[in-house]
Amino acid sequence: MSTSVSGSASYKKKDGKVVLKEHTLEWTEVGSMQPAMSIVLSAIKNLQASPATAASASMRVFAAPSINAEPVAHTFKFTLPNAARQEMDMFVSAMQIAITAKKSAAQKAPPKPSVNEILASQDVETDADLQEALLKSNAELANTFREAVINGSVTPAQFWSSRTHLLRAFLVERSQSKGPYNVLATIRPKTVDNKITVNMTREKIRDVFTQHPLLRRIYDETVPPLGEDEFWSRFFVSRLCKKLRGERILPSDPIDDQLDKYINIEADEARKRAHEHEDEYVPNVINLEGNEEHNSKRMGNAPDFTMRPSKTAVINSINSISMGMLDSLAPKTNGTDKAVHNQDYENEFYQQEIRLGDLQVESEDARIILNIKDQRDFFEADRESGIKATSDSVEPEKIVKYAQGALPLRSSSFSLVTLLDNQAQVDSTADTIRSDIMLQAHRQTNATPKDAFTPTIYNQLVMSHSASQEFLALFWSNFLSGDFNKAKALAKMAESLRKTNERVEAIASKASKEESEKVRLAMRPTLAAVNKALAEYDRAVKLANTAG
Repeated sequence: MSTSVSGSASYKKKDGKVVLKEHTLEWTEVGSMQPAMSIVLSAIKNLQASPATAASASMRVFAAPSINAEPVAHTFKFTLPNAARQEMDMFVSAMQIAITAKKSAAQKAPPKPSVNEILASQDVETDADLQEALLKSNAELANTFREAVINGSVTPAQFWSSRTHLLRAFLVERSQSKGPYNVLATIRPKTVDNKITVNMTREKIRDVFTQHPLLRRIYDETVPPLGEDEFWSRFFVSRLCKKLRGERILPSDPIDDQLDKYINIEADEARKRAHEHEDEYVPNVINLEGNEEHNSKRMGNAPDFTMRPSKTAVINSINSISMGMLDSLAPKTNGTDKAVHNQDYENEFYQQEIRLGDLQVESEDARIILNIKDQRDFFEADRESGIKATSDSVEPEKIVKYAQGALPLRSSSFSLVTLLDNQAQVDSTADTIRSDIMLQAHRQTNATPKDAFTPTIYNQLVMSHSASQEFLALFWSNFLSGDFNKAKALAKMAESLRKTNERVEAIASKASKEESEKVRLAMRPTLAAVNKALAEYDRAVKLANTAG
């Protein structure tokens, strides 16, 4: 609805004017500049009009204040002398057309939730399309999903509950689109054989015309008689092009008689339109003349009753009466009927009124600081027992042999006895040992996990490790929650953790003898974490059975 429909009508026995706008129905009391009542058209549930035989012309609108609220009736009585019935019929017809259009538009195009609405809710955890798109774009996450959900016992809801941040970030990234840019600034003419040439593709021409409608108008007016190549060649060296680019026009720039005459055409047309619409409606927020007329400052304090010096005694009397009424509501003590006037309370009350919160010193948060121990201490006992067992079981001869083979020397063999009286050979030997140490350290520094395994074993090892970490994260999240309703899910996770060693052995069995030892060595920390989790679970189950 491009134009509004209005009519003289009373509401709650007050004369005023009812106006039907594009989205709202408003009623304004006579003498007021702001509408006293406004109803959104989409909230109107029913519309009734008095029959032709009725003495008065009344319209009743049933509108719901909110989505789940019951409709409230609003009655408008049209008061135009000798034409109230005709004005009401015209207004009701316009109302029916507007309401029907709103309902049909809402049914035709259901609103699609925006990115902000999705991010504000938990729909990302149940959006299957979004999850599938994220898995397709992230191969590592897809492998973890396959091992933990498809081949494991983790449910999709459990898997995505700990990755809500990934879904939200992917949703924001996918919803972003390429913004507009200054197309003309990216196009630069070239001079070939003293002739200016411009490479203008169809996409660039479309973008230029979309960003600068004036240029499309100039193109339609000048091509022909100008050729298309000539038009673009002349345009990119004209002052008009520099203005559209946002560049500074210099006095030395050449003037194109045919194109540069359009430089100020937009400003001239804007001034002409502004002159034609000088008397159009101006919103009250920016209507300075209307504000001055509504609340003039020319009369000083005269319009304000409370600012007149002659009324000070009256105001003081009213304040005293009000204070007495407030004192009568104060708490009583010692069984007396007289109210206690608490001066400290009164001072604090007024201090709160005039205190500026932004200027107050912020109080420190009374937080309880939690000091978490080093996670490495979690397996300290197992590590100490392992070191002790290893030191007791390994023979000294094997340690010496390992030390001799760990640092291969360049020389095949030499005797230190022969070097006691030869300082030059001692220095040469020291340099050789030092260089071998540096070479060995360089090899160990640049070594990567992929270098120790074949590609197949490495990929299987990574997927098994990711799945085990997923099981551990979900296990501890549910185990430490203390929720008894998660007991069944916790049992399934513990069962999956018990199969971790089997998965590691399955990978090791497919590898060579040397590589299988490396597989077990690489997964040893993970297996230790799994054994610790299972031990805590078995201990908790045992305590629960004992208590039950």
